[in-house]
Amino acid sequence: MESASIVLALLMIAICLLSVLHRVFKYYVNLVSVNYKVPVITAQLTGKKVAILMAIRNEEPSIVFKTLDSMLRQKYENYIIIVVDNNTESESLWKPIEEYCSQNDKLKFVHIMNLKGYKSGALNLALEYTPEDCDYISVIDCDTIVDPSYLSDLMCLFDNPQTNVVLTPSGVQSAMLTQEFTLGLGVIHRYFHSIYMTYAHMKGIVPFIGNMSIVRKSVIEKNGLWDGHYLCEDMELSRRIIMAGSKSQFVDIPYGKTLLPLSLKSAKQQFYRWAFGNAQIFRDNFLRDLFKKPKLALSFYPIPGIHANLFTLPFYCFIVLSLLLHVCGIDNRYLELANIAVFSVFVFDTIGNIITNTYLLKKEKLTVKTAWLGLCFQKALALTFSRGTYSVLINKSMPFKITPHFNEKLQNNVLYNVYKNFKFDTCLSLVVVLLSVFDARFGALNYILIANASFVVLSSVFQVYLSSLEQSELVEEDLSIHELQENIY
Repeated sequence: MESASIVLALLMIAICLLSVLHRVFKYYVNLVSVNYKVPVITAQLTGKKVAILMAIRNEEPSIVFKTLDSMLRQKYENYIIIVVDNNTESESLWKPIEEYCSQNDKLKFVHIMNLKGYKSGALNLALEYTPEDCDYISVIDCDTIVDPSYLSDLMCLFDNPQTNVVLTPSGVQSAMLTQEFTLGLGVIHRYFHSIYMTYAHMKGIVPFIGNMSIVRKSVIEKNGLWDGHYLCEDMELSRRIIMAGSKSQFVDIPYGKTLLPLSLKSAKQQFYRWAFGNAQIFRDNFLRDLFKKPKLALSFYPIPGIHANLFTLPFYCFIVLSLLLHVCGIDNRYLELANIAVFSVFVFDTIGNIITNTYLLKKEKLTVKTAWLGLCFQKALALTFSRGTYSVLINKSMPFKITPHFNEKLQNNVLYNVYKNFKFDTCLSLVVVLLSVFDARFGALNYILIANASFVVLSSVFQVYLSSLEQSELVEEDLSIHELQENIY
């Protein structure tokens, strides 16, 4: 029993040390991103032809029409739009889009059944239909309204021969969402771009994310196409492009507005898929890349955010195990030391999250209430991210589930909806609260632990409440994060 306790204690302490290093690294990322400056836009039209690729499946035609309308209003003239509809059986969905595309020479529509590889397969097929005279590729999601200056402003950055990729952030389409729910999700998305993408720009390793980005076609052809094995096919292709030495730029100006998940269920589904997909890339390639190009690998792999909630699930598991052992009377000096380390670092990490949100508040000029709302959403979704990350250890892959563009109607019972959408998260947090009440060894640390776990539960309840508000509370126009917070507060 003592030897098992020593092994468990050492494992717990090792996790604590890694967590401290992880938090220090996040502070380093924040410091690097402070020096970011938006690249100079000269708006000198290069005249190079751009192929805009759009992969769709079972999409509502009205949503696709809005996106295509916005892309046809581009000030830049030399472009073509290729729409690939893959595996949509209902003609009522894909036929209207085909008819729409037939009315404009800049649009090319392809419908195909039994195509493998999900979005990757559709993009690879779209590349086959891309004319030879196209030098650049841009990928746009079908639910993104694109600014008319998107191509005319960004294409000038490719006048620098070393620039192979240009990325911009997406704004938020608010339609059909409550303002608070939109704002909470919007802060999470904004954090990714404001911190990690500006950091990537400073390192010259901005990824070719599958929306609102432009890349030289020759770079894709040289480094291989999209790989359908990975759920985050855009980030995996980015890994190959960046590891090959390509340079890239991030322009922190939103040239488009994207429709966020329209229900709590679809939001959790999307975040889980992203966490799993990025963890897939890490699992399959990190060690090989680390041996080949260690400096580049260590700079790139933090960007997808795989580490964002890496220690959330292990900490909860260790805390529950520690409390259970003590309540059952199984304890010794080794576990006591490890328990103090776990509890202390858990508190340290919680304080770190508050500091990080405060930094984002100042950088983005958010209100305190907006930052608090973002923190609530982060805490409520932390275990979803963490579970998605660790699930790659037992699952080689998982089906690609498209984020639905409709609002799921929740039942009126808030507690039932919390259980339905957050049963793992809330149950684990409640276990921590109950066990902490029976185990008061660590005094103030116990109270902070109880407060943290309770905050997760309350954040879940709050998120369910926001997603179930009546239709009268819904937003009817596209607003920025700053405009939303002005409306609410």
